[in-house]
Amino acid sequence: LFFLLTFTEVKPNANRLAIVLGCLLGPLFFMVDADSSLLVTGVVAGTAAYLIERRWLRLGPQEVKA
Repeated sequence: LFFLLTFTEVKPNANRLAIVLGCLLGPLFFMVDADSSLLVTGVVAGTAAYLIERRWLRLGPQEVKA
């Protein structure tokens, strides 16, 4: 419970998404390879969260077509 409560202060959406993806993907990677599952889960979930946030969630300036 304490571990989860520490993430209530996580502000960026990409960080929250990485935590959720890590919780979902961690057990799957553990079944495939228990020795490197934590490392692989962190890399895959973090990269996926960054790309998802960058592509779909970030509200940036819109392109103006002439």
